[in-house]
Amino acid sequence: MWKKAPQCACVLAGDYTVVERHPNELNWVHNTSAEVEFDVDTGYTENVSFGNVCMGTGGGFTLAYWSNKNGQQLETRSDFTALTALNLVTGQGTVQDFTGALNQSKTVLNQFLLGANATNMANLLSAQLATIKLNVLHGFVNGSALVYAPGLTTCGTVTGLNSLGFISINDLMTAANQSLLDHPLTQAGSPDRACQEALKNALDDANNNKNFVQSSPCAFSFDD
Repeated sequence: MWKKAPQCACVLAGDYTVVERHPNELNWVHNTSAEVEFDVDTGYTENVSFGNVCMGTGGGFTLAYWSNKNGQQLETRSDFTALTALNLVTGQGTVQDFTGALNQSKTVLNQFLLGANATNMANLLSAQLATIKLNVLHGFVNGSALVYAPGLTTCGTVTGLNSLGFISINDLMTAANQSLLDHPLTQAGSPDRACQEALKNALDDANNNKNFVQSSPCAFSFDD
């Protein structure tokens, strides 16, 4: 959390509200209230601070990367054992595994990732889960890294999700994997579809380096 250096303003006694502006850049998130109300008495000093974090890269590679020759060169038999251990599902809601020979499994993964779609949201969630799993297995993404996933409030209680919408990659993967086990077929009208879409979106953003909490401030600007 970063705090803007305090500035002094001399005002008459009375009730005041201090409001923090949001920068033009959309990758900043307030993690404290952006509005503070207080009462100023004569000779009284009120200190107000605001907290913010910015989102950005975390080392992820996309679904397209792991389905092309660059990603395939890195894929190992142990990767496919780990993917098979997940609760990945096909468009029909059946189990997706990778138990063939190494080259065969690479082909199956390519077809699985590129063919995933939202007709069965569990299928599209599976593709994003497989992608982030490979990113973690190969050390591109730290499983302990925090990402911003406020949409997960649609899922009710999610282990590791804090009140501000932040969750670790490991906890996000666990939540996605459990959802796939519980609900392998989430077509239109399914009450579990919205949660799976939120999980899919959070993983997709991570795989595209959009929602990782950054360790230092990002660029920001304000209109005059």
